Amino acid sequence: MPTPVLDVRDGVYYAFWSENRRSKRKSMGTSDRAVAEVRFAQWLLVGGHKAVKEEGATPNLTIGELWLIFDEQHIQKNLEAKDSAFYSWRNLEPHFGARLPGDIDQDLIDDYEEARAEGVIGRPSVTGTVRRELATLRSMLNWHADPERGRRRLLDKKDLPAFRLPDPSDPRERWLTTDELKKLFGAAERHGTKRLQMFLLLAWKRPLASARSST
Repeated sequence: MPTPVLDVRDGVYYAFWSENRRSKRKSMGTSDRAVAEVRFAQWLLVGGHKAVKEEGATPNLTIGELWLIFDEQHIQKNLEAKDSAFYSWRNLEPHFGARLPGDIDQDLIDDYEEARAEGVIGRPSVTGTVRRELATLRSMLNWHADPERGRRRLLDKKDLPAFRLPDPSDPRERWLTTDELKKLFGAAERHGTKRLQMFLLLAWKRPLASARSST
């Protein structure tokens, strides 16, 4: 089977190859040459043009390379919260992107939590935010080791790094301002049902009653 080549058609980059004398192509989903080259390389690594699903030796991919595959094959296709994954990776990448899965240990995780708390990476963040980002990293690694995905696994479950997530942040409480309450009730009156308006009224009065009883 001839090796696929990368080329552009109508402004979009594709992988082109032939199979049983029939021309085939696979969109890289971008008009950016640099992005297309990275996706093309990852697509070749996972045997995309051969529909490879067999087990065996896996490429020695970095966390950044594994994320690119995860993003293309899972996030962009299956997740609604794409922005959340994007922002998580924006912070994870400087610390983990060039690492191999085997490099990840609790010390590296703790260093990341400290760097995020101090604002060395991104804005200073609470443990709940860091916990969510590291949970995304763990999900990505687990996805690559999941045998139920119908594709070649790039990680073996026995090689997955084990690490603890930071503790969740304490729940945050905030009282709505008078202006916010007015806007909320106004929106309910314009667009909501009587049941919604009644729910909001009860939810508003209950905290007031609690506050009075505690004074």
